[in-house]
This record gives sequence, C-alpha cells and structure tokens, in this order.
Amino acid sequence: MLLNWHKYLWGLFISPFLVALPLLPPSNFVEAKRILFPLYQSQHPYTFYCGCRFDEQGVIVECPQGAEEFIGEKIQWEHIVPASLLGKDLPCWSQDACSWDPNVSSGRSCCQKTSELFQWREANMLNLVPVVKTLNQVRSNYRPGWVWYKSRAQHVCGLWVDKKSRRIEPDPPLRGFIARTYLQMHQLYDYPLSEQDKILFEKWNQQYPQDSWEISRAELLNQYYRVDNNE
Repeated sequence: MLLNWHKYLWGLFISPFLVALPLLPPSNFVEAKRILFPLYQSQHPYTFYCGCRFDEQGVIVECPQGAEEFIGEKIQWEHIVPASLLGKDLPCWSQDACSWDPNVSSGRSCCQKTSELFQWREANMLNLVPVVKTLNQVRSNYRPGWVWYKSRAQHVCGLWVDKKSRRIEPDPPLRGFIARTYLQMHQLYDYPLSEQDKILFEKWNQQYPQDSWEISRAELLNQYYRVDNNE
C-alpha cells in the first residue's frame, strides 16, 4: 500500500508539470516536416496553391477542376520565402565552406551540415506549406510580385510563373498569406528585401486579410514559438 500511495503522490506533483511543458520548435527541416504533416492532415489536408486534398501518406487524392493531373503525386513542403534567401547571407552558403566534404553539392547542403542558425531558419514552420511536387519545382525560388508579360508565363493553380524575370504572381486569394510570411520572415532574419517589394507586400497585407485557416494555422504554430497572435 505504501508504494501505491507514493505513486499517487508522485502523479499529483509531476502530472501537472508534464501537461504544462511547452511545445518546442523544430531545430531542423526534417523535424519541422514531422510536426507539420499530422497537423495539416488532421486540420487542413489541402495543398497551398492548388487546394488539392492529400491522404495519410501525403499522396494527392483529389483536386479542383483543372488540376486533376496532379492526382497521385506526393506533396512537398515549400518555403514561401525560399531557403536561398534565408541562407545566402551566411558564410556556409558558399560551397567552398564545405570543400573538405565531397558529399556536399550546394551552399544549402553545406549550411544544413554546418550552420545551426540556418537549420533553425530552414525549420521555421511559419514559412512552410504543403504543395504539389510539380508546382514546387516550377515555382523554384522566384520572388512574388507582378508578372507583366503573361503571354510568356505559365499559369498553374493560381500562380503565374515567369522564368525569364524569375517572378511569380499569385492570384488574389494567396497574396495576403504570402505577403505576411515575407514580412514576418524579413523581420526575423533581415534577408534582402527591396523597398519596392516591401511596399507591395504591405499593400497585399492590407488588401487581402487572413482567412479562417490562416488564423487557425497561426494559433497552432505560435504555440511552438510562444508568439502572441496580435503581434
């Protein structure tokens, strides 16, 4: 009986502590994806650009009209602010920084191996969304803005992609989300952002307010970063 009583007291003191433990943000990209997938799967299993629904294996099972070609593809996790913008100001982005390692083929892979700061930046879940794999490749690391020459651009799932100018122009429903992410990541990491782009993103932020999922997503992810939704 004494042993059981001690277990009971131990539970009284320890259990509330365990429940109150804070959620810790991921320290690398792999951890971030491991957290994000079940969160999206249970709350909002749809890709960012196309609005395609994916299953428990991350396979696209349903798409809106006009995007059916993507059914059967697997999702990927895209950095709205490209990883290159988050890393190219770091010394490790130069491939020479990892010249000693024959397995390193790019600045990004060098930073992934050698820079804890880059690993934290790359793992920031506020900057990550699920996307169709094909579209992630087409979008590349182009910056959002205006695509002036639509005749030479490609339009896929609410996104104009102009390879020549290296720009993407999102359709109105996506502009506010993208703009807010760029502004937030810029505030955190101070990557290069032209005054023209900053003005545009501020305008999009005002013109296209958060929808219900963007608000819910922020509430879920801010638990990991201890951020007040009003900030």
